[in-house]
Amino acid sequence: MNARMYLLLTSEQQMLAEGMLKAEGSDGRVQLEILNGKAATVEKHEIIYLMGSELGEPPMMCKLLWRHDDVVMLQKVRALSPSIRKNYRVKARFKSFAYPVSGKWQGRKIIETADISCGGLAFYSDGELALDEIVDVVICNIPFPVIVHAQILRRDLSGDKPNFYASKFVNLCPDEEQAVCTAVFELQMRKRRNQQSDI
Repeated sequence: MNARMYLLLTSEQQMLAEGMLKAEGSDGRVQLEILNGKAATVEKHEIIYLMGSELGEPPMMCKLLWRHDDVVMLQKVRALSPSIRKNYRVKARFKSFAYPVSGKWQGRKIIETADISCGGLAFYSDGELALDEIVDVVICNIPFPVIVHAQILRRDLSGDKPNFYASKFVNLCPDEEQAVCTAVFELQMRKRRNQQSDI
């Protein structure tokens, strides 16, 4: 059985650390092993947002009770809005493809992602897309690639690269939604580990 993993965030939703569940009590207390030597960073915050990789588990506001070495004890205070998980964005650069669903063009367009959340994707495209158009996007830099519908929300031409788009995922089935959220979670943990290895 795989250990349950969590992201620990500040109340401003900035990443603090990754944690692995050690114990969970019926009184709302959660004991976590903090990974990568970040327990001292976590200890500086009285209020911590806890977000697991499973969609069925809502993000929680927690209060730090104590820390001993790499282990912390948190007290769950209240469930947070599911929008926190949906809107939590991770910078992610990878090349992929977009295919037309509602657009009048054919073939595929090469895209390069900028960031991803459980709710949508920001990316650069090698061709123009229309507002409100729906495209199929391949999310490919995860263990099990997934194809999702994304609706174009806005286009930004002001940057150094043309055709920058923000999109939201639409019509996801529960398995697709879980796959995307797991991908976001894993990308954040991978990014955190890479930052640690660069120090």
